[in-house]
Amino acid sequence: MSRLKTYKLWQQRLLRFDASQMTVTQFCLSEGISQASFYKWKKRFQDPSVQPKTQLAKPEAQFIPLRLTADSANDATVNSRQHDDRTPRQGSHSRGSPR
Repeated sequence: MSRLKTYKLWQQRLLRFDASQMTVTQFCLSEGISQASFYKWKKRFQDPSVQPKTQLAKPEAQFIPLRLTADSANDATVNSRQHDDRTPRQGSHSRGSPR
């Protein structure tokens, strides 16, 4: 279960507890949870800085617009040619002296 789903599950669970007329022991038995978990989550929700970490869910793709200028296009061509000059060409290696 994702963290966001767990957060929402406990949020709903604690709201149900507030609406119930049960003790913590009775509520935990009816929900099938431990009292330790109940108190842990209750404490988390009392802390105002606790929020679900939605960014841990699937991050959305972000695109950054790019604009090529004449200078950057020329730089790419020059870099490409420099790379080609460094690559050995077929048949350009020496074979040594013939016997």
